[in-house]
Amino acid sequence: MNFNNVIPNEDPEIRRRKTHSCARQNRNSIPGSKYYHEYKIWNNFMGRCYNPDLPAYKWYGAEGIRVCDDWKNFGVFLEWLIEQGYKPNTGMSIERVNENDGYNPDNCILVDASINTAFKGNTAHYIINNHYLVCYCDLKDMYSEYRRYIDEYHFAGLDESIPDLLKELGCEDDIKFVTKEDMYKKLELI
Repeated sequence: MNFNNVIPNEDPEIRRRKTHSCARQNRNSIPGSKYYHEYKIWNNFMGRCYNPDLPAYKWYGAEGIRVCDDWKNFGVFLEWLIEQGYKPNTGMSIERVNENDGYNPDNCILVDASINTAFKGNTAHYIINNHYLVCYCDLKDMYSEYRRYIDEYHFAGLDESIPDLLKELGCEDDIKFVTKEDMYKKLELI
């Protein structure tokens, strides 16, 4: 199925000049398109990557996160989305597996919104004794006697080294740092 003409591809520079509120004023449909929800997903990540007027731009476009050339065409993105089994209003969202890479078919998957929220890029995760998955905040609460050290490492960007630190400090539990990509593999999402 070819969706290249569903909605014309717009130059990102033209998109940048448009106000984000225009899309909000017409929530029910995009004129001539039955793919409103899909377009909204596409429009949102295009905005995050190319529109410096949007608040999220500082975490995406300003950090060098880009959209692959193929996906700058909504029809090509729509084709991929449908191939992945996307259905509107089901709570599914697009997720970049590697937070340092952009939006492209090799780096994106569809996940339940709760999984997407749990694995936000700024949250470090750990597995304790091969059983419990916890985030950084839970880890420092569980091991409150080491809170100061955990915070120091976390704020220095050394989340991967926290398990070694805890072992050096005498913690007997087996704690492993886990990346989002590792967890997606374990959950068989990729």
